[in-house]
Amino acid sequence: MKRFSILLALALAFLALAPAPAPSRKTARKRGPMGAPETRRIVLAPGDPAPSLGGKAPTGESKTVRWNEHVLTVVNFWATWCVPCKGEMPVLEDLYDRRAKDGLEIVGVEVGRGSAEDARRFLADLKIRFPVIHETPGIQLEWGGMSVLPMTFLVSREGKILRRYAGATPRQTEGLVADVNAVLEGRPLAVQPFPEDEPKPAEPPAPAQPMGKSPRP
Repeated sequence: MKRFSILLALALAFLALAPAPAPSRKTARKRGPMGAPETRRIVLAPGDPAPSLGGKAPTGESKTVRWNEHVLTVVNFWATWCVPCKGEMPVLEDLYDRRAKDGLEIVGVEVGRGSAEDARRFLADLKIRFPVIHETPGIQLEWGGMSVLPMTFLVSREGKILRRYAGATPRQTEGLVADVNAVLEGRPLAVQPFPEDEPKPAEPPAPAQPMGKSPRP
């Protein structure tokens, strides 16, 4: 009986000293207003690795972008309804025509609800010849979300993001061209001077109201 009491006391002492079980490593996620999990958006910044990029061109061919094949790659997210995109893309085309021989690649990524025919017409009207692909599922999230359009990134041969441009004000477009020329010529990038120029969030145009009907209040 005495021996049983001693063994019981030792067992209780062991349980008291044993570490508590480790908590579950499930990541808690915030809930949105409707109770659905809210996805946390990561904004890519200079120095971050560029996500993979690939998709189909408006003509149907598949394209995979490989950063190490070019000195510098410009990734430009755009949409057919985006007015600033329409103003910026001819500047990118001119840059592509002049500097592709120096190792520059430009890839346009069409986002939004446009059809392949809309994209072909848009590109033909602007005489765009640099490669363009349509977005694949999840690509906007991988690249940090498109809070505005156009959204443009400079990616080095090593696959690192060098610059991020949200919008296409004249000062931003001028800075983008200067940065591309600096990288291709082996010069350091200047301090980015235009964070305050970021425009309002990009939104597609609202559908037209039928004649004779007014929108509900």
